[in-house]
Amino acid sequence: MHLLTCPHCEAAIEVSPAQAGGTTPCPSCNAVVDVPKLGQLRQLPRVDDAGPLGDAPKSEVNAVGRGLFVVLGLVGLVFLLVAGFCGLRWAVIDVPMTTEMHAQQLRDEFKKLSPAELIRVWEDIEEFGIAATAPTDYRVAEMKKQSMGTYALASGGVAAACLLGAFLSLSLGRSKTPAASG
Repeated sequence: MHLLTCPHCEAAIEVSPAQAGGTTPCPSCNAVVDVPKLGQLRQLPRVDDAGPLGDAPKSEVNAVGRGLFVVLGLVGLVFLLVAGFCGLRWAVIDVPMTTEMHAQQLRDEFKKLSPAELIRVWEDIEEFGIAATAPTDYRVAEMKKQSMGTYALASGGVAAACLLGAFLSLSLGRSKTPAASG
């Protein structure tokens, strides 16, 4: 729909492209107004360019929606790549032993020792302490695997949110056309 100005009363008249080259009555003064041909009609301002309160034109809103789509889409894809990388790292990291397995292994070894050897081990522990200055190799691998899984889940969640936001931004500024009442 285009806005045509009445030459008699200066009122705005909504004109569809189907009315091009014909005539239409003015809703204010009831004068018959000639509608320009289609080429000239398309040069007139459109009805939907601005909302009733002077909102931004739809083309600007759609441009913002497209820009938001591109930005959120790229951010989502980056996080999706990070999630994929972390997920692969999580799957590849091999944890040969757990803390429970290590404790069970020590119990089994202590059961094999004679009472005199157990006393010697106990005296060494009392004198020198337990040499646990750093985590064991299996514990380091276990912590790394756990952190990669956490990073993969967090990145996947952010990627899903960004991609959902990107696709929702495409509908920004689009309005549903009302059904014709009859």
